[in-house]
Amino acid sequence: MYALSELVVAFMGLSILYLSEQSTVEFINAYLSSTSRALWVRANLVFLLAAVAFVAVTIATTAMGAAFNFGIRALLTQRAEMNSVATAEPQHRIDGSESINHAYIWNICGAAFGSICGAFLCLPNVGLTATALLACALSLLLAGGLWSGQSKFARIVPVEFFVVERKADRFVFLALAFSFSFISMSLEITWTRLLCLVCGSSTYAVGGVLAAILVSLAAGAVVSRRYNANVGESYFLLLNDCAGFAAFFLSISLLTLPLLTWLILWMQNFLGNSAFPVSIQFFLPRISIAFLLISGSAFFLGQAIPLLIKLANSEQQSVKATAYVMTSSTAGSICGALLTAFFIIPNDCFVSGIETALIISVCALSLLCVICSRFALKSFTIRAAALSFGLIVVSLLIVCLHPLWQSRLMSLGPSFVQTSTRPFLSFAQFKNRYNAAAEKCLFYKEGSSATVTVETNEKANVIYLKSNGKVESSLPIDWHLPAPTSDYETQLFMGIVPVLCHGQNARDLNALTIGFGSGITSGLLLSFDQILHLTTCEIEPVIYRCVRFFDNSNFRPLRKEWIESGRVKLECADARAYLNQNNALFDIIVSQPSEPWVSGSSDLFTVEFFRLAKSRMKPGGVFLQWLQLYCIDERLLTNLIATFHHVFPNTYVLHPRNSGDVILIALLNEKTPLDFILKIINGDLRESRMSSPVLETLKQASEPPSRVLDCDFIMTPVDVASFLSAHKTVELNTDGRIATEYQLPQELMLGEENINNNIYRLKSTRARR
Repeated sequence: MYALSELVVAFMGLSILYLSEQSTVEFINAYLSSTSRALWVRANLVFLLAAVAFVAVTIATTAMGAAFNFGIRALLTQRAEMNSVATAEPQHRIDGSESINHAYIWNICGAAFGSICGAFLCLPNVGLTATALLACALSLLLAGGLWSGQSKFARIVPVEFFVVERKADRFVFLALAFSFSFISMSLEITWTRLLCLVCGSSTYAVGGVLAAILVSLAAGAVVSRRYNANVGESYFLLLNDCAGFAAFFLSISLLTLPLLTWLILWMQNFLGNSAFPVSIQFFLPRISIAFLLISGSAFFLGQAIPLLIKLANSEQQSVKATAYVMTSSTAGSICGALLTAFFIIPNDCFVSGIETALIISVCALSLLCVICSRFALKSFTIRAAALSFGLIVVSLLIVCLHPLWQSRLMSLGPSFVQTSTRPFLSFAQFKNRYNAAAEKCLFYKEGSSATVTVETNEKANVIYLKSNGKVESSLPIDWHLPAPTSDYETQLFMGIVPVLCHGQNARDLNALTIGFGSGITSGLLLSFDQILHLTTCEIEPVIYRCVRFFDNSNFRPLRKEWIESGRVKLECADARAYLNQNNALFDIIVSQPSEPWVSGSSDLFTVEFFRLAKSRMKPGGVFLQWLQLYCIDERLLTNLIATFHHVFPNTYVLHPRNSGDVILIALLNEKTPLDFILKIINGDLRESRMSSPVLETLKQASEPPSRVLDCDFIMTPVDVASFLSAHKTVELNTDGRIATEYQLPQELMLGEENINNNIYRLKSTRARR
């Protein structure tokens, strides 16, 4: 059965991989788009595809859960055979509950090793598809090895129920298993959100949290093996200590929250001034911060489940007892994840859901400490009681007296402060500089997928939107005053050019913007009379709540009359999911998500996504793609341009003035004359092709409308092809291997001097021609 469960895991993993391929989704969409089939048939097929994927995931995860219990069953069979031989010599008998704990420890250690290898080794080097195939191959090899050795485990030991006589006692340690796992998974979700906020939202933040949690849990499980307490109340005393110390260390982590931003800046500065390679400069601070926050409390939480397994198997080895404990533990993990991710963190009642989740966990662990002490009264000594009471009191005092959550400091985004501009400051100096800064936090909200803030700097005349500490949009507070740090030139460009490329006679255009941000691009598009309908696709709903702070700068895209008339449609969804589920065709698509390395945005820079977007465009459509120039080397920049050009051969590359980005423009009408594009860019057709509402809108800016589109015309489609041909090795960004998601984060350590270098490289191709 163990071999069969591993076999199921492998085949279900392969089926999930196949179902998630964009080619499969495109095939289903092509089939469903046939007009000869009724809508109810299409709906049923979509439902069937979702059901098959759900069943595949369910079967795979069920088999994973069953594999552990089947392994325990086989292990106990072997131990029973060995003990039957050693009946005459009791001192040589092997404790089955100890064997179960050994298996549990190896299971946790394997999970820790897998998370580290997956996040920091396999995914960055071979990609998602190869990593999934490697995992399936390992499951197949394990199944084959187990199948070949099945004769050793032919006999099955009798399955007994709990050896604890009273049902009340059974309920107690099942409830404890549920509670400890509930808190552990709740903390995993909370720590992940916190690490994404201070370390940047990427696979490495998630991988760092998983590695720290699993390594600490495994260490705790190893230590729990050394507990050889008597059956019953002594185990409850040990559980009492685990809950008390976990609460204490978790409360200590509350005190470190104000230090996190400074710590990661200090470590990156220290490593940046040394001879350490860039990868070490990037990974070490994040992993260190993760272990600083997590290791103490996770170490003691890791001891709880092995102790409960020992308690369940205290008198007679029972596979069913272990299975019930593990089932209760799994149920607690599921409930903890759901409640924390979908209720506690995004709840509007709290200033910070992250902080609230940590406080709730400290209080819950303190309560568990009290409950465990209730069942260990006879084992309590004065010393043990004083320790337990002291841990609870200190933890709750820290919860009451810890520093308040500082929204702007926590969303400072230390990962985006460049090495060249990062001062080497003590914490006191850093705090003084932070308190004296001109920035003010106007809005802070931890949404379902990201932490969103709106901040302003009146001295610099900018107001900006942040997501997980990363500035997504920066606009002038007053259009009539200079704002050198604003990126409004790029956003104005993306809101005007696609309409101009359609020509003056174009009417009733249907547009889609991917990434709402501050709303300025959507506001400009809606200023054109040619735009009949605009759909905005934003993955984080909280972003829409920030639009009111940018009403003086974004041309008010969410006007009541436009929303009520249906001219504007707001979608809270991932762009790929939206395009896969809707067959609407667009004349204009403006894609301006976050950076290509940010989780949730990285898959919007792949061949599969660009093909999907192209399939949702009308003939003659225009696709605009924002692409960064800062913190990216020539190889990755070339790969991103090659990925876009692979799907859109008719690609133009432009660089808006004072911008750290380039704009890739894809024209589906390949017969569009180059002279027409040049006239738009050079200004010959600008104002003549802008309607009165657009001209009135642009009069808010300090400069005349004729200068809004000032930019460098870097490359034509011929130049792009020549640029790519000059590079011998070009790797396309694909769903199976999103190189930018795993390699670009490390480029953040290189500084912003890459902007001018990248512009020079791109321009040099045109100069050579």
